[in-house]
Amino acid sequence: SQVKFETSSSVLELLRERPWIPSKNGSARPTWTCIDTPQIRALLCNSALYVTCSLESKSFIDALGIHTTPSVDLILQHMRLWATGSGKQYKQGVMPIERTLVEVYRYLWTNFNEFKDQIRDAFREDSIVLILEEGKIKNFSIEEVVWQDLCEIVSEAGKIEKYTALSQHFPDELEPFFAAIGVRSRVPWDDVTGKLKELSQKKDAASTVAILASIGASLEASESWAPASWKSTIWEMPILQAWKWVAAR
Repeated sequence: SQVKFETSSSVLELLRERPWIPSKNGSARPTWTCIDTPQIRALLCNSALYVTCSLESKSFIDALGIHTTPSVDLILQHMRLWATGSGKQYKQGVMPIERTLVEVYRYLWTNFNEFKDQIRDAFREDSIVLILEEGKIKNFSIEEVVWQDLCEIVSEAGKIEKYTALSQHFPDELEPFFAAIGVRSRVPWDDVTGKLKELSQKKDAASTVAILASIGASLEASESWAPASWKSTIWEMPILQAWKWVAAR
């Protein structure tokens, strides 16, 4: 017969939160692990903390908090786990592959309406915006990323280094999800004009023109992106002052 476990017992709480249960990546906290099911594997592939010992009692599995089906909790826990491995080479263990990250974000977006507060809070509190680049996982806060950076339109000289563009790593279908958790669609106006001023002072005409083209494209997409005084800000740039002088002659 099945044994029932009281989840409120102090012993059980100790078992739930201590790293003792065998998993594919060594001893792990039960509440971070999952049973290797087709549903979970379809989502997380080889990147999950799968339990490697045999557990026959469903009530014991449930009492320990081991995941048996995909859930928002499971996904966010693993994203935090992957973030702690940020910068490490993808080898064995639980680092995700690119397809896994896409599927994870799709899952969160599919379940967003029901769990939006939990998902938004997780991304605000932890730096769990994840990308895979050259075999390494990198994690960012929502303030460190944008959907589209200048580097997609201009030369490398026009890139604003403090932002990472997510559209270079994920399909367009995920743009609404990132917008919903607070990721900006474009680099903030002040940063763009700061970069423009820097290039203008260097007399880097080619990159300056390319950034102006980017600004035009951004304004076409959303007029509210720039302040009402944007024209005067642009014309204050040293290199544009010279062009303005030539044009007036």
